Amino acid sequence: TVSERWTQEKYGSKYKQWAYTEVDPVLYLEENIRDAGSDLLDIRVFVCSGMVTTILASTGVHTDKQLDAIFDANGHRLDTAALVFKTLVKRPRLPAGFSLPVPPEIICHHSLKIANGSDHLRIDLMWNGSELYFSEITVYPRGGYMLFSDQRLFNHLGDTWDLRDSW
Repeated sequence: TVSERWTQEKYGSKYKQWAYTEVDPVLYLEENIRDAGSDLLDIRVFVCSGMVTTILASTGVHTDKQLDAIFDANGHRLDTAALVFKTLVKRPRLPAGFSLPVPPEIICHHSLKIANGSDHLRIDLMWNGSELYFSEITVYPRGGYMLFSDQRLFNHLGDTWDLRDSW
């Protein structure tokens, strides 16, 4: 079955993500958190050396209808777009009036608490229309192939990530 294949494959080999190859595959079934009539909003929080650098909000993740909006740690929307890795085409964006449904202070507080002093992590949260949930932690945002249309965002990430904090 598909689930048996998932648990037999070591994740991370395809894109040379060595840290993931050390994790034994386990299948977890999670409670359905979707509220009736509301789509889930993925909130990906990039934390570097004890500070939130960027918040990426997305609907329709892993579908051809994915829409994104990128914010700074104060919840101000940035005029940049995530790029599709292989084609460098801008991902479609959420409408111009879209704002974070959860105050950025709450998003940052929980993300920094979870990151707990790590040099670089992406903390994923999920909003179901009424509650905020923890989703995932990763050291490889977008598989290590994350691209934005504005190079200044990468410069900001690089300026805030203090590699002396890395083991």
